[in-house]
Amino acid sequence: MKQIFSLAVIMMALMRLGMAQEIWQNHYRSEEVEINFRYVACHDQANDIHKQLVVFRFVNLTDKDLTVSFDKRMWHGDKCTGCERSKENQFTVKLAAHQTVAGSCDDKTKALYIVEKMLEGTSQALTKFELANIRVLTAQ
Repeated sequence: MKQIFSLAVIMMALMRLGMAQEIWQNHYRSEEVEINFRYVACHDQANDIHKQLVVFRFVNLTDKDLTVSFDKRMWHGDKCTGCERSKENQFTVKLAAHQTVAGSCDDKTKALYIVEKMLEGTSQALTKFELANIRVLTAQ
């Protein structure tokens, strides 16, 4: 009986973890746009690449086309990548009226994700991230 109870507890914990990956958390919101994020485990079996991503979802809350630009800042321990404000850390997402654009394991658009960690090996995991200098412009 204890084994069945233990198995049920483990299954519930795994289901909760899976559901937590599906919940979007808010990172930024204005009257025009909402930026959310969530953590996703990605497995490329063919190339034996397994990683955890932070994926972003951009939601246009208006009836106008928008351009959202921002800088990515990523910390691995005390070291910040992107804090020096260089072109390689600046990104833009274009949104049609009321459009939602979201990153995924299959989408390689760099504006839509950050690699949190590789799931095998010894790479240093992301300890903090920030989308900074967010600018929302109405497309002309």
